[in-house]
Amino acid sequence: MKTLLSLLVLGNLVAPSVQEGFLRRRAQEFDSPLCFPFTEPEPMTFVIMEFASPPASIDAGLVVDTYNSLVSCSQLGAIRLINNVTLATGAFIDSGALSDTTKVLVEIGDFACNACGEKYELFFVPTDPVGAAGITDPCDCRGPFNEDFVSGLISAGMTDLISATSIPVISPEICGINSVTTYTYAGVCPGTEDPKFAMFSFSPSASPTESPTDSPTEPPTDPPTDPPTDPPTDAPTDAPTDAPTDPPTSAPTDPGPPTFKPTRKPSKCVNDGSWLERPNKPKRDCGWVKLRPALRCTYVNEFTGVAAQDACVKSCDSDCNKNIPVTQNRVANLFYFP
Repeated sequence: MKTLLSLLVLGNLVAPSVQEGFLRRRAQEFDSPLCFPFTEPEPMTFVIMEFASPPASIDAGLVVDTYNSLVSCSQLGAIRLINNVTLATGAFIDSGALSDTTKVLVEIGDFACNACGEKYELFFVPTDPVGAAGITDPCDCRGPFNEDFVSGLISAGMTDLISATSIPVISPEICGINSVTTYTYAGVCPGTEDPKFAMFSFSPSASPTESPTDSPTEPPTDPPTDPPTDPPTDAPTDAPTDAPTDPPTSAPTDPGPPTFKPTRKPSKCVNDGSWLERPNKPKRDCGWVKLRPALRCTYVNEFTGVAAQDACVKSCDSDCNKNIPVTQNRVANLFYFP
């Protein structure tokens, strides 16, 4: 697979600042014990904005105003809004799909929400907020549909916009350590030279591990075995035997080719027939993994903890399955389709 790496080095785009006290006034306007004031804005929210042609610039104020205008919180005291937008520096890893379009990584700044649960979602999701289980009347204000968000921006003048997709930040331990920040529709892979991701640890721990606690094992407890008990035997008592009485046998006849082929070396390309991605999904076995190995070999059985790449060697090992791509960025492999 040829991976197209398009580096979008874009400067920071300063959005119009939101007047100080806006959040405070809005919270006071809907003062209610149902929704507590938020404590900290979400520090990192990223969106891939896809355009039919490279945009000359992006109106950050238009993005902020369009999003906030689509938010409607019915509960008193509920807050969901964004305060600024900047263009992020990064390289899009193109899987080949819609490769003639332009993907721009946008960072949403100061995403404030006290009605999003423990995990903020920028756009609408049908499930209850994370952490709301067991709460009778949780503070819940869903985000707008991303289709409405895109339609609003197109109507406001961003006519080349195709889509807007919210993506998470992926730990470098999962997506691989690179000097440059990269991104796909699976998420953002932080780069070691990107200062905004300084909270991630890209190097070994500061100090070495403690010294070994155990001394070498004890010496062997038994001495060497005793020497032989018997001296050498006496000299031979008999003279050499008589000469052979029979002449040598005839030369061997044509032996012919071997009758058996050598046995093969055991193969490592064997799938575990008992592995399932989920116990209640009998069709999601190693054969199912082989249909899309680049994506499904990353799955883990959440009950046994056994990963597909360990159980389904024949389906997931590139020496056994030639349809598996080999790239330096594991996130790109999630979007490989043979």
